Amino acid sequence: MAGERIRGEGVHRRRAPGGARRWRVEVLLSQDERRELGQRAGAAKVSLARYLVDAALERPQTPSERRVRKAELHHTDRLIAGMAADIKQLANGADSTAGIPAATSEALAVLRRLTAAVEAIAEGAGYDLAREP
Repeated sequence: MAGERIRGEGVHRRRAPGGARRWRVEVLLSQDERRELGQRAGAAKVSLARYLVDAALERPQTPSERRVRKAELHHTDRLIAGMAADIKQLANGADSTAGIPAATSEALAVLRRLTAAVEAIAEGAGYDLAREP
């Protein structure tokens, strides 16, 4: 039934809107393969079946990897906000004293490192920075 809650191997989700899946594939594993796949699926916090489907379809990230990426982006957002406030203070200081504050070169170095980190995260998330406006 669509919308019905289903459970399996620690996963709690709603059925797909189209109802139950229609195809089933069976895979025979050795005991070692089953143990290793079970550990990997557990580490990714998904069921073994979901882990196998995502891996077979070459999906770039599991749900737990997406959570980690989201936390990284949130942390980066906080760093950018802090840098923006620092640069604004430096600009205000430069306007009021008609000179460049001593901390400007250090702030610009931090800004360059932060920019490199943001670019690495964006590329890891699949953004093509050459094409983005």
